[in-house]
Amino acid sequence: MVSLREWVPIVTERELVAVASHTHFDYIGCHHEFDHRVVHRAEADILAHPGRRETLTDPYGGHFPSYDGQRHHTIIRQWLDERGIRP
Repeated sequence: MVSLREWVPIVTERELVAVASHTHFDYIGCHHEFDHRVVHRAEADILAHPGRRETLTDPYGGHFPSYDGQRHHTIIRQWLDERGIRP
């Protein structure tokens, strides 16, 4: 993995905002490098304090075995249910 913060100044001098569509580990890997980060309020605490379970790092063991869509959906649904979040 490379630092996004090191490369972004090459393309812009403007203030940057890192936008996360969601907080899976493969989407927020470098967000900690940015002062300004945004995500849906339902996942704001995860972005502020990411953990292996919450970012789905543990279910995948930090690597990508063959993708199991049903298992992925079940994990997400369980996480949402535990927090009383209804999509």
